[in-house]
Amino acid sequence: MPKTCDKDLLAALDALPLEEDAAPLAGDEFERVLARALAGVGAACPQTQQGGKPMKKKKLFAAALAAAAACLCLGAAAAGWLLSPREVAAQVGLDALAAAFDAPDAITVNETQTDAGYDITLLGLTTAENLSGYWSRSWGELTPGRTYAALAIRPSDGTPMGALDDPDNAFANEGLAVGPLIEGEAPIDCNPMMMHTAWHGTVVDGTYYMVVECDTVAPFADRTVYLMVQQGMFPNFSTYTLDAATGAIRTDPAATEGINVLFTLPLDAALADPAQAAALLEQWRAPA
Repeated sequence: MPKTCDKDLLAALDALPLEEDAAPLAGDEFERVLARALAGVGAACPQTQQGGKPMKKKKLFAAALAAAAACLCLGAAAAGWLLSPREVAAQVGLDALAAAFDAPDAITVNETQTDAGYDITLLGLTTAENLSGYWSRSWGELTPGRTYAALAIRPSDGTPMGALDDPDNAFANEGLAVGPLIEGEAPIDCNPMMMHTAWHGTVVDGTYYMVVECDTVAPFADRTVYLMVQQGMFPNFSTYTLDAATGAIRTDPAATEGINVLFTLPLDAALADPAQAAALLEQWRAPA
C-alpha cells in the first residue's frame, strides 16, 4: 500500500467514532470497522460529532488496523466489502431469518454479475419456515416453507446509492423484480409473480440490500433453479428463452433497459421432492 494511502488510511481510521476503552473487535465487527476506514481512503470520511484531540488509545488502535490492512493487502478490497446474509436480514428487521442464515444448511454464494452499470451480488440463501409473517389466502391446505435470498446491488463505478426515500434512488422509483425461474417451466407460466414473492430492502453505506422470499423451491432441487433480477416494477418475461430440448432458461441482458441477470441457485439435489414440486406447480397455476 503506498505511503500516501497509509497516511489517508490512518486519517480515515482516526475519524471513526471509537471509544477510548472499547473492547477489542473481532470477526464481523472488526471487518466492518476496517472496511469503513478503507472506504474512506480517497473519499469523504464518516462524519462524527466528536471534538477535541484524538485519544492515544484510539491512535494506537488506528495504527494497528492500518498495519493489518497493509499486511492483508486490503486496500483494493475495500470497495468489495459487503454485509453477510445474516447482517442483511438483521438490517431489514428479520431477526429470526438472521439466525436461519447461520444454520448449517444455509448456503453462502457471493456471486457477482455486472449489468447496466451495477454490480449485483447474490450473497446467500436459505430455506426455512415462514419467518417474516407473510400470508396468502391462496395457500389453502398446502403451506410450504419459504426460500430466502439476500442480495446486494451497487453502482459499478463506486458511486454510493441514496436512501430509499431519495428521489435519485432508481430502485425506490422503478422497483426490482426478483425471484425464481425453474428449468423446464416457461417463465411466462411459472414465475415469481405466482410464488407468493415478497421483498425487504434497505440501503447501508451506499449499497442497496434486499431479502427476497418466496414459496420454497427446494423440491425442485433436481432441476436447475434460477434467480432472476430485473429492473422495473413488473418483469418482462419476453426477454427469457426456454430451450425446448434441455429446459434451460436464458436471458439477453441487452433485451431490456436496466438490470437483467440470472443466477443459478446452488441447491442440494438431495432436497428434491417431485411430489411436492408437482403440488406447488398446481397451486401456483391455480386461478386466483
